[in-house]
Amino acid sequence: MDEASHDDDSAAQKFTEKYTEAVHALLQRTGYKLETSRTCRQYGCPPPDFSGDEPSEDSQVFIGKIPPDMKEDELIPLFENYGEIYGLKIMMDKETSKNRGFAFLWYIQAEDADKAVIELNDHEVRPGQRLLVQKSEINKKLYFGNIHRDKSKEELEEKIRVLFTNVTDVYVQENYKENAQNKGMVYI
Repeated sequence: MDEASHDDDSAAQKFTEKYTEAVHALLQRTGYKLETSRTCRQYGCPPPDFSGDEPSEDSQVFIGKIPPDMKEDELIPLFENYGEIYGLKIMMDKETSKNRGFAFLWYIQAEDADKAVIELNDHEVRPGQRLLVQKSEINKKLYFGNIHRDKSKEELEEKIRVLFTNVTDVYVQENYKENAQNKGMVYI
């Protein structure tokens, strides 16, 4: 191993150790639990000793434009200034183990979510890096995968409307790279 790659490995290890220590300190301070998988990191949900109802849909905020190496230890202190946090879910890239640039955060009270949106949208978290913070929109789409790639949008829409009533839209992602009508997935 050459000296440059050894320096890179050493810097990465120091970053990981610092990150691990910072997250550990956050968990110690708050008493929340952290569950991790290859696709997300879930902080709280519910908080320790919580005995109420789950938060309403109005208490959820979407956090976008998160720097790839940012984790709970930086997000929670920022957002807890606006109310008691029920939980945070950071979406992760399973290949790189970095966040995918977005997360969902729930407050116990909906009015706290409103305050956070007002105060933290476009907030600079690092030089030149600003968060996007907005109320979450509840996804009312249904996903179907493993669709035959030779089917057109019209063919798929016709079949879906036979099976389901009250369908307002059918979204088929077209596949221009391969000689196929679609990418094998449909949202309705």
